[in-house]
Amino acid sequence: MVLGAFLITQLLLREQEVTGTLDVQRFYLRRILRIWPLYFFFLGIVAMVGVWLQPVRTPGKWTLMYVLLSGNFACALWGWVPSLASSQLWSIAVEEQFYLLWPLFVARGSVVSW
Repeated sequence: MVLGAFLITQLLLREQEVTGTLDVQRFYLRRILRIWPLYFFFLGIVAMVGVWLQPVRTPGKWTLMYVLLSGNFACALWGWVPSLASSQLWSIAVEEQFYLLWPLFVARGSVVSW
């Protein structure tokens, strides 16, 4: 996560330096197109397989939190549910929340480049 944050920050600062501005909407679109298709595909597979296999089944409230990209909050609120989804998707929720907030800080100039 730390390495990813460093790399994303460098990309944002480089764009800001080259273009003079930061297109936050375009950044969001690039992240959505890169991460969401595989994320939601995996979530769909886990949900379909969970219908037949108990070890893969994820409770409904957890599935909703994963759909909302908040699996990390589900782990904090309800503890750890040993399922394929919870063991994989909580970290992507953290990453997506970082991607949601961090470009706004960079665009405001709250991040200093070295």
